[in-house]
This record gives sequence, C-alpha cells and structure tokens, in this order.
Amino acid sequence: MARISRAAPSLAFALCIGALCPLRAARAQQPADLLLTGGDVFTADSTQPWAQAIAIRGDRIVAVGADSQIARLAGPNTRRIALGGRFVVPGLTDAHVHPAIPIPGALELTPQGPPDPGPSAQQLAAALRAAVARATPGGMIVGTIGPLVLDDSSVDRDWLDRIAPRNPVELAYFTGHGVIMNSAGLRAAGLHDGVADPPGGHYGRTKAAGRLNGRLYEYAIWNAATRLRQNLPQDSAVAALRRYAEQESAWGVTSVHTMGEPLLFDRLISALDASHAPLRWTVYRLYLPQHDVSEAWTQPWPQPTSPLVRVAGMKWILDGAPPDRRAALRAPYSDRPGWYGAINYSPYDVRRILQHVLDTKVSIAMHISGDSTAALVLHTMQELAPADRWRAKRVRIEHGDGLTPDLVPIVKRLGAVVTQNPLHTADSSLVVRIGRQRMATFQPLRNLLRAGIPLALGSDMDGGPEANPWLNMMIALRDPARPDQALTREQALLAYTRGGAYVEGREAERGTLTPGKLADFAVLSANPLTVPMTQLPHITSVLTVLGGRIVYRRAAAQRRS
Repeated sequence: MARISRAAPSLAFALCIGALCPLRAARAQQPADLLLTGGDVFTADSTQPWAQAIAIRGDRIVAVGADSQIARLAGPNTRRIALGGRFVVPGLTDAHVHPAIPIPGALELTPQGPPDPGPSAQQLAAALRAAVARATPGGMIVGTIGPLVLDDSSVDRDWLDRIAPRNPVELAYFTGHGVIMNSAGLRAAGLHDGVADPPGGHYGRTKAAGRLNGRLYEYAIWNAATRLRQNLPQDSAVAALRRYAEQESAWGVTSVHTMGEPLLFDRLISALDASHAPLRWTVYRLYLPQHDVSEAWTQPWPQPTSPLVRVAGMKWILDGAPPDRRAALRAPYSDRPGWYGAINYSPYDVRRILQHVLDTKVSIAMHISGDSTAALVLHTMQELAPADRWRAKRVRIEHGDGLTPDLVPIVKRLGAVVTQNPLHTADSSLVVRIGRQRMATFQPLRNLLRAGIPLALGSDMDGGPEANPWLNMMIALRDPARPDQALTREQALLAYTRGGAYVEGREAERGTLTPGKLADFAVLSANPLTVPMTQLPHITSVLTVLGGRIVYRRAAAQRRS
C-alpha cells in the first residue's frame, strides 16, 4: 500500500502580514494549555502530513511538529499527555446522519429473517402477534421491513389491523423511503382518508374507494413521523441526542451533519442546545411544506444558542433510493419493467428551489440518488446561472448514486460536492434492481476524486453499529458493488476529515490538524492505515478532544491495542 511521504516535522504557523507579525510571534511563544507528545499524528494537511506532537491553547491548535519543538511551548501550568506512539487523527466528520429520536415506550419489533430480503409476511405476522402480547395497551409498535414485505401488496393497513387492532403500528423499509401503518397508527399521526398528499410525497390508497391503504411514501412519511413526536417530552429528545453523541465520541467522531430528524425544527434546535452533547452539530433543515415548496422560504430560522450547534442550510429530498425502486432512473428498473422510479418534485418546483438558492445566502443539500434526478438538477443549474455563481454556492449532492460518467464533468464544472455512504455500496439488491451493465457506471466513488470533485463520507444512519465510521471505511476500501471504485485508506481517511469539513464550507475551522484551527481530534486504539482490514471496525477512540477539551476517554486505555 502506498503511503504518504513523511516530510521532516516542523512548526507551521500562519503567515505574518505587516504589524501582525510581532503579535502572532508573541502569541506563539505563550505557554500552551495542553501538550500531546510522542504520537503518530496524521494531520490531513498536504503541506505537513505527519507530526509527533500537538500544542493547544484554549480551543485552538497553536503548533504541530516534532516533540522537541512542541516541548518548548510548555509552561508551569501546561498539562501534558504522552501518546506512547498512538495514531492521532483530526476529529472525524460523519457527513450525513439522522440521529434516532424514538417515541417513548414504543416497542421494537424484531421479526426473524435475513436482512435481505428481510422477513416474510408470515415471519412478520408471528413477530407482530408476539409484540402485541407484550405491548402496553395502546402502546406504539415499530419495526423494520425488507423487500419481501414491501413488495407484498397484501401487507397493508387491513392486514395489520387484523393482528394489531388497538396498538399503533409503524413498519419502515430499511431505506426510510417507505412505511406501512395500521389504522391506529394512521390515527396517531393525524391521518384520515380525506387527507391530501403533501408536496413531495403521497399516501397509498385503495383503487375502489380512495381509502388510505396504510402505505406512505417520501414526504408523507416524514410529515407523519413529525406528528407522532409532536408531544414528545423535551427530556426524551435530549437524552436520545446525548446517547447518540456519546457513541460518536467513542469512535473519534467530533462533528456530524444532520439531514432531517422527526422533530419540528425549532424543537430540534432547542433539544440540541439543551443536550450539551460532546459533538459539533451541523444542521440542514428538512422542510416539510404542506401545500407549496415556497412555504419553506417564509418560515423563521431558530438560532442556536450553543456554540456546538450550527444551522448550515436547507435539505431537499428529490427522490427515493434504488433498493426501494424510488430513485428516478433514465431507464426502467431491471426487476420491474416499465418502472422508472419517481422524482418527488416537478421540474418546475426543482427550478424554483434552485432559483431560491441563487437569490439567497442559504446553502443547500439535495438527496439525489437516481441518474434521472441528477440530470434534471444539473441541467437546470446550468440553465439558471453560469458555473461561477454555482461554484460560490458549493451545492451538496447527497448520495449521488446516479452520477454516471456523462454527469460527473458537469458536477465538477458547477463546483458541487458529494457526500456518499459506503454502506450503500454493500447492498446486494442493487445489481438486481438496475442490472449488471448499469451497475458498471453507478455509484462512483474513486472516479469522483479522479475528476477533482470534493468527497465526504457519511453513514446515513440513525445510530447503532452500522454508523461506525471504521466499518464504513472498511466497506469503502472494498466497495463490494464496484471494486474498481474502492478508495485507498488515505483517501477514505481524508474524506472523513478534510472532506467532511470542506463540503459544509468549514475547512478554515476544522478538518486538518494545523495551527489556528479548532483542536478537534482523536487518539485511536490502532493505526487505520496499517491495521489488517478486517480489524478496522474494531478501532475505537482512546481519547477524543473537542475544542481542546477531553470529551471522551476510554476506560483502561493504558494498554495499547
């Protein structure tokens, strides 16, 4: 494996300009608050990739370099930490997450069956009967289903009612783009047969009477999820966010980009503020318009009070995902002839959304999975404004599975950035859905970097073991769907650090371990650049530092992994 050349470590201070030189020089000689020495420090900075030690004052890095140089910044009150040769990395950024905020008292359904194709209807029925027997009267039952149930049209509202007539039931497809509910669940979400489809989503209905059949798609799902949690106690949301942040810190993650949670936006910001969780939260607001997309532009934007919470822009989900056949494709799905998926918004509304981006200072992140959706967005951007205006906007493409070779140069020209999710490449249903021939040009990863497109990585998870960045890194190094697109270890690590900061426009603040930037980093249990690949998911943080403050320390960390 090729490795980045290790230049001789040296102090790297900001360039001085005029009268600022003496001031900066004086500050550089002030004692540090914290020194970490004797490490294997991966800075993610191309001008000085490697170092041995870091000096911190307040919440900022003041120097990075050799032990002998950094030791000169010690003072009588400086705290010292001997790294003992451990690997140090800039704090990881999970650039696409959906932290779980469960409904209190909801019973988790665990039907038997393989993840793909998931439980059968019979297995689901057995698990649901057992759950009803255990559930409190009227208590919510939630669960995850796979394609076997999603594709079985007999599993609907009435089918669920026969098994669970009194307990609200919500069964979500694992992609999050399809849900089945019973009558009690629909009532709990405030839905009735006469409800109108929301912009960007729709409710399944019986052909004869137009009655809700219990199936919800796209924005209909997220509207319902928000209503189910509208009376959620604040302390429940705060506790869920804290649990999530603590798990991320244990992996060495210091920043996450949230892309839509089932809480009204003001309540989400309030809960994040109150959580005091050891994590930087970059929030993209998922709008839930009820009649027209323009409603989003008049809604007030709550301003966080916590320095760890930042509202970065807006999020629009423009199509579904390939596994649920809702990503919009330019050719029909291989396993469903004549079906192309669907774009959630009309070309007219997509144009209006993009024009709003041009007319304001608001940043945008767009869920774009299918190549038809990608083509529509990119061609509309070209029609609306010259490339230099778009480059200044740094438009985010989330997932970008359908960025086929003809579209990649347009992404580069417009200065858009991409966040991909390694877990998506491990889905074996993709070949079945779109066919082997198209798979050869689907889900680019390494090709994005070759084209010069900034890349970040995210889990697209709400928590749990699948959110582990080191598991996702291992998958990115293998890329089961397209081995030719596998990343090198350095590329994956840079996407989780420097790339994560860049896609949100915060590269001046974090992403590399360089003087002047926030002191966000993790001391790891093993070296991710050399550990056997199968051991990558077992990497943990020994010490996680956020803004110069230790927010996580692994128990019994003295023994090196």
